Parts: sequence; C-alpha cells; structure tokens
Amino acid sequence: VGDNYDNDVLGAKSANWQALWFNHRERKIEQTPICDIEISSFDQLLETMKTIFV
Repeated sequence: VGDNYDNDVLGAKSANWQALWFNHRERKIEQTPICDIEISSFDQLLETMKTIFV
C-alpha cells in the first residue's frame, strides 16, 4: 500500500509484489497504471481490504 506511484507502486511491482495505490491526489499518469488496485479515499480502504483478505 502506498501513495507515491513511482516509489511505492513501481518499486513493489519491480520486486514482483502486489501493489495497492492510494491515489488520494488523483494523479494522472501517462501509461496505464500497473497497480493491482487503485483507491482514492480512506472510505474505500476498508472494503478493499475485506475483498483482499477473505
């Protein structure tokens, strides 16, 4: 889980980890995001975590 696309998402994916991008700034990136999940508010976090850890 990270809010910095370059450091957190790209770093996780380069290590073959899954990545949840907390895009609270609603940043647009030029390429298609490679994160596994993208959320933009804390309100989405609990429900998202429930779907991951069931």
